[in-house]
Amino acid sequence: GAISFGKFNPNAIKIVDVDLPDSSPFWIQPNDLLMGRGNSMELVGRVVLYKGEKLKFAYPDLTIRLRVNPDKALPEFVELYMMSSEARQYIESKATGTSPTMKKVSQPVIAATPFPDVPIEQQKIILGRMEILQKKVKDIHNFQEKCFSELTGLENSIISNMFRGVEHS
Repeated sequence: GAISFGKFNPNAIKIVDVDLPDSSPFWIQPNDLLMGRGNSMELVGRVVLYKGEKLKFAYPDLTIRLRVNPDKALPEFVELYMMSSEARQYIESKATGTSPTMKKVSQPVIAATPFPDVPIEQQKIILGRMEILQKKVKDIHNFQEKCFSELTGLENSIISNMFRGVEHS
C-alpha cells in the first residue's frame, strides 16, 4: 500500500522488529524509485519516487528498488515515464501469474524496459511542462469540487423550499 497509488505513503508502512545496520542495502534512500513487483495487473510495476529521509524505511521482498544514474536520467523523469502507456503496456505484457489478483514482474524484465533516449536538459523541460499541466488539472479539480458543493447546496435549498407550507399529517 505504501507504493501502490502514485505517491509514497508512509502511513501504509508495516512496522517490523528488525535491527538493520546503517550499511544495510535494504534502506530506502532519497531519489530511490520503488516498484511493486507483485500486485493486481493495474498496480504491478507501479513506481513511486521516495523523497524522504535516509535510514527511515527499508523495502520488502515484493518491492524492487531502482537507482537511477544521474548522468543519464532524472529520477523524476523515470518515474513519469514509468506511468506512460508505453511503459505500462510493456510491464503488463511481461507480468506473469495465474491469479488475476497477483501478477508479478521480475528484475530482468524491469531492467529490459524500453526507455527513451532523452538528454537531461530535455528531461528538465518535459518535467517543467508536466508540473504546469498537473497544476492546471489540480485547479480544474478544485473548481469542480467547489461547483459540486454549490450545486448540492442549491439542490438542498430547492427541496427545502418545495416543502415549505406543505401540511404534515
